[in-house]
Amino acid sequence: MSPRINLIGAIVATILVVLVMSIFTVDQRQFALVFQLGEVKGHY
Repeated sequence: MSPRINLIGAIVATILVVLVMSIFTVDQRQFALVFQLGEVKGHY
């Protein structure tokens, strides 16, 4: 495999890992704060 394909694969894998770690569901019995750039944007 060429180094370019390896680099693209690593970038895609990193993006997927970040997305999976960033998205989650809060149980209805729990409370969540939504932050954006250090500011509270809402609570659910």
